[in-house]
Amino acid sequence: MNDEASVRAAMVASAASAASPTEESVAKLASRFDNEAERFEDVPLDWPVTVDGIRYDKITVHRMTVGELGDFLTSMRADDSRARFPMYSVPDAVLDALDADDGDKIEAAVQRFLPRRFRVAQMAARPTLSDGAD
Repeated sequence: MNDEASVRAAMVASAASAASPTEESVAKLASRFDNEAERFEDVPLDWPVTVDGIRYDKITVHRMTVGELGDFLTSMRADDSRARFPMYSVPDAVLDALDADDGDKIEAAVQRFLPRRFRVAQMAARPTLSDGAD
């Protein structure tokens, strides 16, 4: 390779390394969605609940990022316990303590925020109530 070609190759390599940040530097980047407020929904509870001395009268549901979803799927492979999508502002114990009607309100918000690939799967897995006419 001649000197001009090696200088050009070095410049290309330098530009490529500057354009593709390392995993460590990507993890440190702060990100913000342009429509951040639309990614969250406060769901007021009809039946507020107190868990471990803390009163909850609303629960915030949010859309997941690719990273949150990946961590969730990895944890599901490693653990057979019941898992919830990482979309809630409260611990699982609070969700377990909710009145069933408030649970339905939370589930409706979750359905709006689930990635498309999970919406159909969630709805197909939900039990249906029968009026006995079947």
